Amino acid sequence: MNFQDMIFALKSFWSSQGCIIYEPYDVEKGAGTMNPATFLRTLGINYVLAMNGMRVFADSMRVSVFSLYTSMRTTDDLNHGISYFNAEVLRLQQLLAFCE
Repeated sequence: MNFQDMIFALKSFWSSQGCIIYEPYDVEKGAGTMNPATFLRTLGINYVLAMNGMRVFADSMRVSVFSLYTSMRTTDDLNHGISYFNAEVLRLQQLLAFCE
């Protein structure tokens, strides 16, 4: 019996006992995990998971329904003359327009 067979046997046993088997999710880890942007991305992931009835990466979490504004990693666009700072300012303008 290999490791995967053993895990499958354990899952089958506990499932037959009426237990719910939760599979782990992977969250971004690494050098930038203490970065505020990484923290906010983790909150956004947890909100989406919670609102879809899935397990979150926390001991407990209480959320309410709200509109979530997100964008994937702001980058510069030097071909169009947009620096990273300028791209951040544009993203903030989009957020303010979204909130109004």
